[in-house]
Amino acid sequence: MRRWKCSVCGYIHIGNEPPEICPVCGADRSKFFEINAAGEPISSSQNLNQEIPEPSDRQTAAQDDRFAAAIFKLHVHPISVHIPNGLLPITVFFTFLSFIFLSETLNITAHYNMMVVLLAMPL
Repeated sequence: MRRWKCSVCGYIHIGNEPPEICPVCGADRSKFFEINAAGEPISSSQNLNQEIPEPSDRQTAAQDDRFAAAIFKLHVHPISVHIPNGLLPITVFFTFLSFIFLSETLNITAHYNMMVVLLAMPL
């Protein structure tokens, strides 16, 4: 099996042909170049017509790889998207109940939930 690396995001695909579209960044097939097991570009007659990134592009792709690995490891998407979207309706509900029942506890709970939502939104 051959290894193909996306010059945009650094995604590595294993197969006889590069994918039509990169599953990570959406780049087309022309942005892939063949690499060996060490991750170095292979220059062959088949790859001469493909764009091989400059060293600065490779360094940027390596940095993007580390960033993408951290995102997948830490699961940033569920934290930054689903927590605020889940807490916001609960916060509104607690605020509504605090006005109906004149409950200071529900009001404080709504206040702290809103602070968590506002802190998580910038992520």
